[in-house]
Amino acid sequence: MRPAAALLLLASCGYQPVHSVRDPLGPFAVVAGPVHAPDAALAAEVAAGARAELARAGELGDRGAPAALEIELLRVDETSEGIALASPGLPLARAVRVAALGRARLRRTGSAAVERDTGDVRASEAVARGAAAAPGLVLRDEAGRAAARRLGEVLVRRLLGFAEPGEP
Repeated sequence: MRPAAALLLLASCGYQPVHSVRDPLGPFAVVAGPVHAPDAALAAEVAAGARAELARAGELGDRGAPAALEIELLRVDETSEGIALASPGLPLARAVRVAALGRARLRRTGSAAVERDTGDVRASEAVARGAAAAPGLVLRDEAGRAAARRLGEVLVRRLLGFAEPGEP
């Protein structure tokens, strides 16, 4: 048998890599949905995280893709972690936890019907103050960007059917 014929025979055998995700609706474009949180930068980070995860899965498309992933940022919560007393007796947060809540919907291009919906998904990130106390706004922004990016990644994994830690 010639080498070229053997390569064609092996290429047509139907085997695929174990972790390949070839979704029948893909590739997907990422579009912004309604933003209910007052932070446009975090909404952009959610979309960037979704694009990064789609690219890792080999399912990222452009605006002409057969399906669109609509990302919606619902809420951003900020809580303090590890409260301590400052020198004049005032409370001081030793860390900040920012949680982003969002959802994603998958629609075919040109259709208003929702093919898949993630439901509400939450991702959070905690950032601790170092020895040189950074301003609270810097900590919140850093944690918010990380939580929003992680939220975008988790939304895509859920839509593609990947099991997340903690799921049965």
